[in-house]
Amino acid sequence: MAKRKSTSAVVNQNAPAVAPAKKNHGAVATNNLQVVTTYNQGEEIVRLREENRKLRVALDADEIARLREENLKLQAALYVEKDAGLREENHKLRAALDAVTDEAATMARHYDNLVWLARLKGEPYPTFYDKVKAELGERCFRKFLQDKESLSDPEACTIKYGFFLGCLGSARLFRGLSTWEDHTQKENGNEISVTAKQEREYALGNFPDLDTQGVG
Repeated sequence: MAKRKSTSAVVNQNAPAVAPAKKNHGAVATNNLQVVTTYNQGEEIVRLREENRKLRVALDADEIARLREENLKLQAALYVEKDAGLREENHKLRAALDAVTDEAATMARHYDNLVWLARLKGEPYPTFYDKVKAELGERCFRKFLQDKESLSDPEACTIKYGFFLGCLGSARLFRGLSTWEDHTQKENGNEISVTAKQEREYALGNFPDLDTQGVG
């Protein structure tokens, strides 16, 4: 008995041959071009970003340099203005202190001579008033003569003497406290250096200084 042929085999033999798929070279080329283009665009973007970063750094550096230069100029202008203001203020303070020192020194000489006269037994030496006038000046000497006359009044003499003592001590105190410069002075024939701080400390520590020497 003959074997029966497989239907599937028959079918396979009778089926039309399938042509192999043709490659689409145009599509592949297009895809490859797109890939290359995308890759190139990515590189360009990276390059542009890097260049942009460098430009920003350069611009930032220039801007920083410009801002620093502008800041330096502003600071210099402010320093000049501040320095001028401080110099002006310093000048005014020195002038005020010098005025206090000069006036206190004049008052100290004024009341030193008055207290010396009040303590004097008898008449002063002949050139006393001439020396007082030369020391105090014309305006202050007239005031000195007026105050001197008050010492001739027995009723007012004690009160005036106490007032003159207080003025003498205060004038010497303010003269010392207003000292702001170091200086030299003669002591026992020798010239010594005295700082402003030492002068102020002496004035405070020696207050009230009521010793009198007169002009002579």
